[in-house]
Amino acid sequence: MVTRMSAKRIRSNYHKRILEWLIDSGGSVSDVAQALDLRMPHASLALSQLRESGDIIRDDQTGIRGAIHRITAKGRERLELDAVACLEQYVDEIPEGKDAIILDY
Repeated sequence: MVTRMSAKRIRSNYHKRILEWLIDSGGSVSDVAQALDLRMPHASLALSQLRESGDIIRDDQTGIRGAIHRITAKGRERLELDAVACLEQYVDEIPEGKDAIILDY
């Protein structure tokens, strides 16, 4: 049996949705709120928390209002680990001598 590193799930639904949205492009607080149908204060708080954790950065060269947020490499890795953790619930172990498994639904 091959042991696997335990991956961490993203607990906050807002954080996960925002990170997934930022994969394709950047956006301001209002862009995020509108695209994800979030209330502005919730989007603002979630973006602030994601900045503090290093998952996103804010380009505030022109000021904080309307500043564009972008996902970082750490944020991308966090999304990847979350996806792995989602799949782990379907897998007990990776067979000996194998590098991967295929999930079929």
